[in-house]
Amino acid sequence: MRRPWWVIVFAVASMATPRPRWWLEAEVPKNDTFEARLVEIEASHPPEISLQDATGTSNLRPPPGSTWPGKATFFIPKGQRIYGVKIWNWCSGSGCCSCDEPDGAYIRITKLEDTAAWVYEHKGTPHHMELVPGKFHRTRITVTADHPVHVVANHELMSGVQTYDGGFLVHWKDVPEPRSFDWTPHLTMQGPCGSYGCMAPENPKFTIDVKNEE
Repeated sequence: MRRPWWVIVFAVASMATPRPRWWLEAEVPKNDTFEARLVEIEASHPPEISLQDATGTSNLRPPPGSTWPGKATFFIPKGQRIYGVKIWNWCSGSGCCSCDEPDGAYIRITKLEDTAAWVYEHKGTPHHMELVPGKFHRTRITVTADHPVHVVANHELMSGVQTYDGGFLVHWKDVPEPRSFDWTPHLTMQGPCGSYGCMAPENPKFTIDVKNEE
């Protein structure tokens, strides 16, 4: 039996309505650099730090063991800058789009300083790619590591690289004719130098998984 049109419209609208939430942003440096830095953040709730580089934006998560309200120090890798710092949570009760932050909520940057950093580079294995005219293609690169990671993927047929929590999405251009080729992603891992020196770990722990999607 055919459903009434208003039922279908209501279902679509319900799925498209975002869950309301509140947020509070800290003031970030207006002319932040792309050098390696340490940033100290004090907040009432777990903070979310958005970083920006040439490929897009990504988020830093609080260090393991940190508690909130509290304070924690984050490492900003070289080649990235602070795009935004905020705290947020879901609203209680019903509502449309947003609500006020709870009493006592706060977030602030208490320290931002340059730091020396070690860099570890890993050349990945070649991956095969086939592009078909008129089709949408992308490659998902999932990375797990114990230090901040950046993936460099350059090819003339790439249209861009999108960063998200846990990995990267490589978008490919539409081609006028079928193309078949191999390409190789490169992984860069960074960390702050310590009292022991500034050498990269000999065997850093990480995994990288590359899958083509249509």
